[in-house]
Amino acid sequence: MLKAFPDTTDRMEQKKKLQKQRRELEKSDDGFWKKASQINSQVMLELMSGTKWVSGETIAVENNQIYVNGRSTSSRIDENGMIGSHDN
Repeated sequence: MLKAFPDTTDRMEQKKKLQKQRRELEKSDDGFWKKASQINSQVMLELMSGTKWVSGETIAVENNQIYVNGRSTSSRIDENGMIGSHDN
């Protein structure tokens, strides 16, 4: 199966790395918002994806476009790495 989807291994490793970062964030003594402000917005969205913090919704970013539960949103990651909206 992995041979049919060659990027699966890379995505699995990335997922493990994000899970480790999420665990570290959850047990941090520095406070959630302080730690959260130090993380790139795209990484933050990927860390929060599927968690109770976003009611279990899945969040993905492709070509700076933000998708929630597989559906495109009007939000994106701008050139500064911040979340912005096409509506603004």
